[in-house]
Amino acid sequence: MPRVTAILVSADRRLATVGDTGQIVGVGDTLGRRVVVEIDDKTVLFREPSGARIRVGLGGRVIGIERIDR
Repeated sequence: MPRVTAILVSADRRLATVGDTGQIVGVGDTLGRRVVVEIDDKTVLFREPSGARIRVGLGGRVIGIERIDR
C-alpha cells in the first residue's frame, strides 16, 4: 500500500506526497498500477487495477476498502 506522507489541499489544488521518494501526485495521476481518484484533507483514495477503491490516510494507514463485485 502506498505510504501517504503529506496532503496539501487548497481552494484550487489537491496534492499528496507518497512513498519513500516523496513523489507528488494529484487526482488522475498513476502510482504504479494504481490511480489517484480523490484527495481530501485527511486521506487519498486509490483505484486498484481490479476496480477496488482503497482509502489511505497519513502514514499508509488503510481507512477503508470498497470492493467491486464482478
